[in-house]
Amino acid sequence: MRGGVAPGTVVRFSYGDYPAAEGLAHLATYRAFQAWLIAEHLDLPFSLPPEVVAGLEEHVLPNAEQWREWGVFPPAVEPPAGADDETRLLCAVGYWHP
Repeated sequence: MRGGVAPGTVVRFSYGDYPAAEGLAHLATYRAFQAWLIAEHLDLPFSLPPEVVAGLEEHVLPNAEQWREWGVFPPAVEPPAGADDETRLLCAVGYWHP
């Protein structure tokens, strides 16, 4: 039997309490960026799927500056000319480097 998460459920993180749906978005965001960073560190070819990039843009970009103030992201970097969506996202959160 599978159960769902009751409406109004609050998840608790070390940095605050959030409604379950937002908490799951935080976990997915962390995992997506960690996958990219690990692949980058190991010099493995890896790209985030376009649907993941679109979801991260929707969830992360409106919060990036606040989260940067909290130490979640390093300073943003200027995207290269003609950058694709993934590169622009990674630049916005300070992870991209040429």
